[in-house]
Amino acid sequence: MPYASARSEAYPSVVRKVLTSPNNLLAIEYIRAARKYLPNAELFTVARSGAAHDGKDGRDGIFSASKLREMIRSELPVDSYVPTASVERIRTAIREGRCPVSADTMAIPLLAALRRMSPEDAADLPEISEGLEHRLLAAADVAVDRQTLLDRLKTKRYTQARLRRIMISAYLGLRKKDQAAQPQYLRLLAATKRGTALLKTMRKTAALPVIIKPASLKLLQGPAVEQYTAEVRADSLYALAFPNAKLRGDNNFFRNSPYIAAIE
Repeated sequence: MPYASARSEAYPSVVRKVLTSPNNLLAIEYIRAARKYLPNAELFTVARSGAAHDGKDGRDGIFSASKLREMIRSELPVDSYVPTASVERIRTAIREGRCPVSADTMAIPLLAALRRMSPEDAADLPEISEGLEHRLLAAADVAVDRQTLLDRLKTKRYTQARLRRIMISAYLGLRKKDQAAQPQYLRLLAATKRGTALLKTMRKTAALPVIIKPASLKLLQGPAVEQYTAEVRADSLYALAFPNAKLRGDNNFFRNSPYIAAIE
């Protein structure tokens, strides 16, 4: 049976009910990490509302992010299902040609990256084990798009989610040591007004440098350089999937500031 099913069967029935939800599995991983790195942290659970993770149907008028992305790619309106501020940003991104972005668009450069790899290179990809690198390279040699690559790799042993992560790692040029490395900085992506006030405290108490403007990353040294270089590379490779070809070489990584929401 598939690995996820076998793992579930190994637990008592009361635990199995918990493990059927991807969000519960994610919460368990957060708790494991908190026990290791933040043993004194106070944890709070938040119930997921609406559709399940990757759910295709809306529940209580709330769709999953996967469904919303699918609707945007199909040019269906999402105005009723996301905040007004998000609607405006989505419309702007579509108008500029930065949206929608699909993983299928990246299939050719992904296959090119895999076909250039030696078995040793593939074995060094995160989450590759048990000789999966040979199966991966053999599949890449004959696959013509992302889905046929997934179909050739799929077995009961390897989940689709794991295979997709391996493919993204190959596309971004990540290695096992990158996955195992400890974070070297904290980078702010977005904040509320209350969050910006907390940043003042964080700058004094955080164990790692707090990066608000990406340009500040250039001041870091040591292992942090390799990590932010990987971020810059990922941002640049993502841009290759923009619908507007003229923007695919417009890398604004160091000029983009965090999004500050107009709420408390």
